[in-house]
Amino acid sequence: MTHCYSCGAIVEKKVPKEKGYCAYCIDNEDKLKDRDTIKIGVAGWLQQWSPEELSDEVALKRAELYLLSMPEWASKN
Repeated sequence: MTHCYSCGAIVEKKVPKEKGYCAYCIDNEDKLKDRDTIKIGVAGWLQQWSPEELSDEVALKRAELYLLSMPEWASKN
């Protein structure tokens, strides 16, 4: 088992083989979605399981920090 280089989700099948992105982070052509789209998705995920209600602004800030810990985005400020 491996994890998505973009968001950290579990990856069933590595696409592309050298890295591995999850189904949430790739489009219909198996290409990585843009960072802003992925950040919005991560923000929504953070809001879903957060014990406190997160505003969209706070969730997006937390998502940005989270993405900096992912291999795909770590060096792309």
